[in-house]
Amino acid sequence: MTEEEKYYSSVDEYVSEFKQNMENHTIQAKMFTIHDTNKRIPFKKYLVEVLLDNPYVKVNDVPLFPSAKQALISSLNESGFDENILKVRKCNNCYCRDNYLKQVNANELEKLFKP
Repeated sequence: MTEEEKYYSSVDEYVSEFKQNMENHTIQAKMFTIHDTNKRIPFKKYLVEVLLDNPYVKVNDVPLFPSAKQALISSLNESGFDENILKVRKCNNCYCRDNYLKQVNANELEKLFKP
């Protein structure tokens, strides 16, 4: 997929595709990335699940997953969400770990997983 195919370019595009997927009972295959984390996003009515990868990767001999998980739990609690919406992706026979190890350098992994 190209970057344009992989990510939504606008809220309108997301809404349109979401409605179509709901009508067709299909799964969404695109992602969205939040670039400006200083602005508030009103997820309260819509957020059902937060999915966290566990890359089983260490940077400078420190595992990345525990601090990411704790930061998300703290953030969910502070925002009034039930921490049970946080789910850890259970990967079997996939390439997640390999992708993290080979496609993302250590500095980027720290940005993604450390608070």
